[in-house]
Amino acid sequence: MPKYESLKTADKNDFRRCTYWNYDLTTDEEGKAEFYFYNSDESTVFRIIAEGFDGNGSIGRTEKTFSTRDEIEIETKFPLYATEGDEIQMPVWIKNNSAETLDANLSFDLPGPLTLKNHKYDLLLKPNDIQTFNSPIRVENGSEGDYKFRVNLLTDDFRQSVTKDLKLFGRGFPKAIEQSSIEKAEISFNSLNVIPGSESAFFTIYLNPLEPILGGVERIIKQPHGCFEQLTSSVYPNIYALKLLESNSSEENKKLEKKARHYMDSGYKKMIAYEVKGGGFEWFGHQPASVYLTAFGLIQYTEMKDYMKVDQKMLSRTLDWLNSRKDSIGGYSQERKYQKITNQRYLITNAYTNYALSFAGVKDIEFQYQTAFEEVKRSRDLYRMVLTALTARQLGKTEDFNLLMEMLRDGISGKGIENVTAQGSITYSGKSSLRTEILALYAQALMKSGFISDELNQVMKEIIMSGSKGYFGSTQATGLALKAIYEYNELYNQAPANSGDSVFLEINGQTVIDKTMTEFLELGEKEKKNLYEFNVLKYLKSGNNTVKMVVNSEKLSFIDFSYWYRSTLPDNSSEAKVKLETSISKTKLKTGDTGRMKVQVKNLTSEELPMTIAKIGIPGGMSVEPKLLKEMIENERVSYYELEDNFLVLYWRYLDPNEIKTVELVFKAEVPGIYTGVASSTYLYYTEEFKNWNEGLKIEIEP
Repeated sequence: MPKYESLKTADKNDFRRCTYWNYDLTTDEEGKAEFYFYNSDESTVFRIIAEGFDGNGSIGRTEKTFSTRDEIEIETKFPLYATEGDEIQMPVWIKNNSAETLDANLSFDLPGPLTLKNHKYDLLLKPNDIQTFNSPIRVENGSEGDYKFRVNLLTDDFRQSVTKDLKLFGRGFPKAIEQSSIEKAEISFNSLNVIPGSESAFFTIYLNPLEPILGGVERIIKQPHGCFEQLTSSVYPNIYALKLLESNSSEENKKLEKKARHYMDSGYKKMIAYEVKGGGFEWFGHQPASVYLTAFGLIQYTEMKDYMKVDQKMLSRTLDWLNSRKDSIGGYSQERKYQKITNQRYLITNAYTNYALSFAGVKDIEFQYQTAFEEVKRSRDLYRMVLTALTARQLGKTEDFNLLMEMLRDGISGKGIENVTAQGSITYSGKSSLRTEILALYAQALMKSGFISDELNQVMKEIIMSGSKGYFGSTQATGLALKAIYEYNELYNQAPANSGDSVFLEINGQTVIDKTMTEFLELGEKEKKNLYEFNVLKYLKSGNNTVKMVVNSEKLSFIDFSYWYRSTLPDNSSEAKVKLETSISKTKLKTGDTGRMKVQVKNLTSEELPMTIAKIGIPGGMSVEPKLLKEMIENERVSYYELEDNFLVLYWRYLDPNEIKTVELVFKAEVPGIYTGVASSTYLYYTEEFKNWNEGLKIEIEP
């Protein structure tokens, strides 16, 4: 709760919804008590609610209202979010509560991206006079980010200001060209239909593998994380960030450690809330629990124990519940309520559950293990095989482990490392994310030997080149890749030092960087830095571009090239299995009116699809009716929803073959202006690289 030195506030920036709360207020013998608090800066009516009970257990409740006002009141209304190109008609309301006529001046402190059009600045305020008008403000291009602006009202002896927050988003469709390497890489790409002012390009040298891991963590945290499955994926990489931090206690790393522990702690508290009564976990904590999600969570909880207090009773319930699911044919009984249990899905879940239980130290899975072992020898599915190989290692079955590793080696070399795939994964991953998961698990198995082989180097190179800035496709692929990078770094530091010592960057035939890595390592130690980032946008051109980069160092060092821009055309993936259609009932509304948006998500395949997400961009100046959102869950039109900045995120546990999900949303026009929402998209959670886009919805709100 803020504390003020004066009853007069020159700068109004305190707009708390709850101004005071006290859970331990005790009355005297007459039933009276005093308390003190500071009001917010809002000139409005406040409601006080008092609830309590006496020594006999009798309960009581009462409500009172009071109002606040300043000598001169100024109020503004502004959208929390806006998009480049929006034209906002900001309502300004001014009232003179004094008995005098005042000359006043209205001024605006606006950040660079906001431009004020023609406006009346000098005002004559008579006693009890109220004046209202709309100030026209335009959002310029190239303005993404968080900003503050201030509206000031000045008289000869009075100053009142209102400060507001605003988050600005880019228009168009986001595109990214990203590449990491621990050796060398060459990238060719074509930049077309670029929106002016939307580009950024950076070359980054990481001196410590911790940095890309923390980068991956932060990027995962920014993904939708409404259900248990997504929470576990977003928490997992923090474990390996913390393990790396243990080896380096610099001041900068202490800050990163605090952040990683915060992410892990908050994620853990959310995860355990999804436990189903009787044991096990489900996407949103509903009956029945899911075998694969419970096994998924068990791995996270087991690894977390080194860094936080994990509820042992909860762990015991989880283990007991998974053991209770053992069936008579060597697998685990899986109930069908939300998703179809195909034979393929049954086999994947069995292999993964064996892996999770053995990872947690459970040995009593011999029948289930032998069944999975014989199955992968027949099917030679690379994903299930690498899980079973790791299970064999954890169960102490060295002969089985060696046999499966030989089969994996043959399978990967036979397909070609660039074509590694499988029938599926525990998280329904596909394409590049599935490949990364398989290679990351295989790298972990290779590292059980305790030394770095040429094969391991090749696998790690492929993993690292599949991502950028610590992010490797889906959240599960990223978590597994970061675990492999952590373990690889541990081995790398024990191996003989490499003889190379260089960092080289060439863009479109022009040498940009050509230095020794030693220079950056020594400079980083002196300046207490773990990375160096260079803005290289000026070296790129419209059309075809080629980037070549090389790093050689005695330590494990990453280099990364990233180019982001927004395009006037959508980057719809040909691999997308879902399609999005959005429409709005009225493109012109008056302030206070409501409008309807129709959202359709279609399964383009004849197969059942797993967790599907639609991110709907809400135009600035609009708000979503929360009551109707809750009704969508109650009526099972969606499985879950989140409001995330100016996005409404909708979740479905699964889509039936060729199914179309239709949702009607109600929006309220709040602030006049002309707005365009951020582009909307739909995708499967674990193949987010395959998106289908819709242009941002346009709306005009009249005063």
